[in-house]
Amino acid sequence: ADSGSPPAARDTMTPVGVSGDAGATVQEVAETMATGRIHRVLVTRAGKMAGIISAMDLLPLVRDM
Repeated sequence: ADSGSPPAARDTMTPVGVSGDAGATVQEVAETMATGRIHRVLVTRAGKMAGIISAMDLLPLVRDM
């Protein structure tokens, strides 16, 4: 039903985030992004959220290769 209000985040979000361990290599994270066709990976340490790595974070590394 359209109530005239904007949609909530829960209505537009991806329900499952893709995560990788903080000890993963940049290559492993890039492979996860490429195979999953995603632009961000949640980084965990000891099972807790530690940060986010994005495709934009990887660009300087590729540029400087």
